[in-house]
Amino acid sequence: MSSGSRPGRREAAGRHFCLGAYFQLSEGPKSRFSTDIESLYTGLDKRLAQRTLHFIHCTLGACIGAAVRSRKLARSPISDMAVMPSPGVGEHGKALEPDQPEALLRGFRGTVYFPIVAVAAFTGARRNEVRALSWSDLDVTAKTLRIERAIELTEARGLTIKPPKTKRGFREITIDDDLIALLMGTREAPADRRRDS
Repeated sequence: MSSGSRPGRREAAGRHFCLGAYFQLSEGPKSRFSTDIESLYTGLDKRLAQRTLHFIHCTLGACIGAAVRSRKLARSPISDMAVMPSPGVGEHGKALEPDQPEALLRGFRGTVYFPIVAVAAFTGARRNEVRALSWSDLDVTAKTLRIERAIELTEARGLTIKPPKTKRGFREITIDDDLIALLMGTREAPADRRRDS
């Protein structure tokens, strides 16, 4: 079974929640439904991640929307809720504090991952964008690094290089002298020394 067709934990939780909501809609008293949703959210927020709870909320909203359209409900009880789950802050897009990049790099110094982590830490490029970089993307004179592609692993095609999904994904990042020196040192290092480090 491909990973695209197998539901993740969030999707499975949303499906179970929606199924429960459907049975409650079809069998239980409709007037109690909105208060039940809020109490259910209150119990879930202690057991599930914020993003998962938000996903469940969106799934339930779609289920209730279908119930309103099929006239099982006159209106959506979600509109009566006082507090709705927010998506929370994801792990992606978190900026490092000023002292954190150096501590991060110290942990990778002397490994083959050091240049990859350094580029990611000092440019904000995504992991698969960094992995797809080539030396032609580096302009030492202009002190820039071009992001034009990313590596993607799919079950159907295996490992492929693909362009960014949007125009904003194509970008040129200004880099400092320290990162240029690190990259040039990596490029000039003999292949066996890079492999051993």
